[in-house]
Amino acid sequence: MARDFEEFELADNIRDSKHAGAAIQISKEMADDESRLKWESENTSLMEQLLQSKVEHCEQFKACLLEKQHTLFALATTNKLWGTGMSVYATQRTSPNYWTGQNLLGGMLTDLAQQLTYAEGERQQTAASATAFHEAINAQHAS
Repeated sequence: MARDFEEFELADNIRDSKHAGAAIQISKEMADDESRLKWESENTSLMEQLLQSKVEHCEQFKACLLEKQHTLFALATTNKLWGTGMSVYATQRTSPNYWTGQNLLGGMLTDLAQQLTYAEGERQQTAASATAFHEAINAQHAS
C-alpha cells in the first residue's frame, strides 16, 4: 500500500518493522483514513492470499481453523474494515448484526475454516471409498 501512495521510505520501514502492530502504526502515517479504507477495500484479495498461504505453510494455524469450524471469528478492534469496529468488551456484548465494522478478517477466517472443513470431509470420504474398494478387490481375489 505504501508504494501505491508513493511512500517508498515508509514502505521500507513497514517491511523492516519487528511485528504487525508496529507496521500498522507506521502505515497510519501514509494516508488519511478515507484513502486507506478505499485502498484496503479494493485489495482484500491480498489478505485472502496471505491467509491461504498461512494455511498451506502452518499446520498449527490449519488445525486451529479445523477445530474452530463452527466459530464466528471476529477481529475485535476499532478498525471499521477488517474488524468489528468495536473494542473487545463491546464486541463480546453486541450481536454481530450491530457491529459497526465490516469484520472482513473475521469473515475471511470463518469462510476459510468452512472451506477447510469441507475439503477435509471430501478427503476423508475419498480415502474411505478407496479403502473399501481395495478391501473389496482383496476379498474378491481371496475367494
